Amino acid sequence: MEEEVILKKPKNVMKRKTLNYLGFNKFVGMYLIIRMHLYSHKTMPFDYGIRMCELLFISSGFLVGYNYYKNPMEPTIISSFKYSYKHLRSFYPYYLINFLYGLYFYKNLRKFDLTYIELLLINILMIANWSSHRKIARFYFGISWFLDNILYCYFISPLLLNSINNLKSSLKCLFFALLARILVEEFLNRGAYNVFDTNYHCGPIIRILEFYIGMLLSPLYFTLKDYLDKFQNKFTLKMISTIIQIILPIYLCYLMIKFDKIFYRCYFILIISAYIFIISFDYGYISSLVGTKLFKTIMSAQLEMYLIQINVDITFEKYFGKINRSGLSGEAIFFIKLMIIFIISYFYRKCFRDKLAILMDKIIFFLI
Repeated sequence: MEEEVILKKPKNVMKRKTLNYLGFNKFVGMYLIIRMHLYSHKTMPFDYGIRMCELLFISSGFLVGYNYYKNPMEPTIISSFKYSYKHLRSFYPYYLINFLYGLYFYKNLRKFDLTYIELLLINILMIANWSSHRKIARFYFGISWFLDNILYCYFISPLLLNSINNLKSSLKCLFFALLARILVEEFLNRGAYNVFDTNYHCGPIIRILEFYIGMLLSPLYFTLKDYLDKFQNKFTLKMISTIIQIILPIYLCYLMIKFDKIFYRCYFILIISAYIFIISFDYGYISSLVGTKLFKTIMSAQLEMYLIQINVDITFEKYFGKINRSGLSGEAIFFIKLMIIFIISYFYRKCFRDKLAILMDKIIFFLI
């Protein structure tokens, strides 16, 4: 009975329409991160990993705001634990499997000493992102910092959602959140790296600000959407939206390439926030296309793909490294790895994710 109470959704939460085009952009962002990790470090026109992490944190915050705008969630510590656990249970078993499997291949950690145990526990507890020490933050499963941070963002979401109930107050908060994000980076880039004991861009301070910025976009979004919805079935609005959905990503890439080595990362937050806000108006024909079952199936396992990418890469290189000398291009080998990543991820999500989440529930409730 306790399990049902903790895991069920609040009764007054309204189920809103899926934002297909924003979901597609998140999937493309995850693909580019995987590509950067596995293949294209020296061939990127701009840093995929940096820009796409910013896009994913802002869009994740926006989606929380979108789903809970005028749908109250109690700003209590209990609500925080419930909401963050709801997300944790869906990825932690898979995270743990990948983490422990990957340790087997990590050649530099053969000694079973106290430092090794400490690093192991820090990563299992998902608190490595608070440290400024690279050895801790990057241990084996360095990409887990993303999950560490997004979990903290979910944990404080019930509190942050209080600031999006009113358009005027949310715009004020948005201004100060953007200002804080810029000032933190300006401050740190001018020599104050030791002020916070955190791994800078992998740490929670900056990422929570980006998540919050995305959340604060939702009141203005709904204000405009209430007006535009009157014309959502009009051919003119659909065509304009479709043109925007085609042109805007191209223009975003142009800005990312042009200012890649010029702007601090905080200034790209302004660009990406505007981009997410515009593409979230899901009226174009491309939204209908990427909302089909085929696209939703392909996009469904993106988090699982993110988690298993490193293990597929090191396993492939260990057992099939000779393929690299067989005449296949690096691009072809990358897509072979990508296909393996997708198949394993989709199979896990389809067959094991829910079962392992329920097993995790039973373990947690047994312990408490």
